Amino acid sequence: MKKLITVMVIAAIFMACSNPKKPQDTTKVAKEQSTEGLTDKEKLIAELNRFKLAVQTKDKNEITGFFIFPVADSALTVYDMGDEFDKQKVENGNAITKKMFIDNFNSLYSYLDFDEFSNLFRYLKINEITTRNSLSYEHKPKNEGCYYTYHIDVKNTEVTISYGTNTNDEYFKKHSDEAEVCSEYLSIWVFDWNGKKLVFKKQMVAG
Repeated sequence: MKKLITVMVIAAIFMACSNPKKPQDTTKVAKEQSTEGLTDKEKLIAELNRFKLAVQTKDKNEITGFFIFPVADSALTVYDMGDEFDKQKVENGNAITKKMFIDNFNSLYSYLDFDEFSNLFRYLKINEITTRNSLSYEHKPKNEGCYYTYHIDVKNTEVTISYGTNTNDEYFKKHSDEAEVCSEYLSIWVFDWNGKKLVFKKQMVAG
């Protein structure tokens, strides 16, 4: 009898070791607790850093987490991505679905200049948002017709991230014979901020 009990105890211990508890719940709790005690600005900085990491590593699953799909064409205008993409967009009421975004991620990353998000986060010091609502930086490479502008503006429940190019006047003075030295544009991304999460609202392009 004692041998039987001993065998059953050993078997129970073995099964417990062979079937460890899944870590998902613990991970979820850790994430929820990670922002406890932070100020609203510190929470926003943490969320911007999460977005920064996602675009720098080209993590399409993380990036899609900042969007609510389907995304209407009026909020994110994408043209000439190929016949199949355009056809799917029409079939979905001129909107981009999550599957379309993921399936065409590399093309969209290039089309929407997501690399410029990476440059923006390289030049702007996000931690300064704790004391400021607006950050800006101008990157002026030597001997180039363009200079690059980067901005983050926080206003109430909206966060606007923008990047673009302008003509470098100093370069233009030395190369006045050139018809066009820079293709100027500004890409403006507006996100809603609810104190916990950034959610894409709309994108606009000027130029």
